[in-house]
Amino acid sequence: MSRRRIIVQGIQPLGQLVSVSVQLAKAGVFVGVGQGVLNVGGYSANYAVQGAVEAETTWMQIGEDDVRYDAATDVYVITIPAPQLTSCRVEMIDQYDESVSTCNLDWDGVRQLAQYQALSDFRDDALEGGILTRAETETRFVLANRALADRAQREIVFAPPTGETVYPPSCLPEIPIGWRFDTQNNHWTK
Repeated sequence: MSRRRIIVQGIQPLGQLVSVSVQLAKAGVFVGVGQGVLNVGGYSANYAVQGAVEAETTWMQIGEDDVRYDAATDVYVITIPAPQLTSCRVEMIDQYDESVSTCNLDWDGVRQLAQYQALSDFRDDALEGGILTRAETETRFVLANRALADRAQREIVFAPPTGETVYPPSCLPEIPIGWRFDTQNNHWTK
């Protein structure tokens, strides 16, 4: 049996690893709603939101073609897919600093808008904070130290992303139905 096959057989049983989960919190998620002529029925609230973003590396489909031997350095180079986000979620949302209005108030809709904003911010903050880099580091550690029992020197590299970044649906929140953001007046309308 070739050493490449032995390396692949040592990796495949692991399947996938949820490498990193980051907890995030944000206060002051402001949602303002414009309503009525000259915004006479407008209202707003602030929200404190907590949530999490997770990333994982999957190497279930790795094959012998993903392992190459570099004779010059006497190292096996293992190429695995780059880490990706796997989930984004809001775990708690709390409304405060509500305004008053004489018009109909849709607090549930405003909470949904706050959740939409927070999920988008959490995803972006996790990416900017290096969640994928941390997932790579964790994956390298696991594959180098626990998964591969043979003594061959190895280097773990990640395949470059192909095309557009694909996020799971939980990391691509949709604007609640019927709402739109008025950029001119900087508030939401329905």
